[in-house]
Amino acid sequence: MARAVAGALAIVLVAAVASTLAVADPSPDAVALQAFRIGLQDPGGELQSWDPELAYKELSGPLSPELAKLDQLQHMMLYQNRLTGPIPMELTGLSKLQVLDLSNNDLCGTIPTSGAFQNLPRSSFAGNPRLRIPGQQQGSDC
Repeated sequence: MARAVAGALAIVLVAAVASTLAVADPSPDAVALQAFRIGLQDPGGELQSWDPELAYKELSGPLSPELAKLDQLQHMMLYQNRLTGPIPMELTGLSKLQVLDLSNNDLCGTIPTSGAFQNLPRSSFAGNPRLRIPGQQQGSDC
């Protein structure tokens, strides 16, 4: 009898949680930040607070194109980590982006030059030996 009651209670609890999650409609910012978090290795748990200062945090993995959905993003400091892969072209659409520091990672491919990236200094990308400045031979494909 106790097992049947416990089983019924568990089913009711699961149904209640599922209906709560179904009603919750996460904001596009929350979805973008979650995609960014899921794509990175975060050994120190630094992404728990969403502090925009994410330098020296031992983060590794690719930059998520979902970050482009953060249309109010103005500053992001990701220098001195272990980020890999190309810089997503989608990030060029961040019209309010003023500061993006991706220096001293392991990014590759070509640095975007359009949109938000037009005014970013080259120092924002320094220390990524596989990253290519448009028009130059250095760097490599991903």
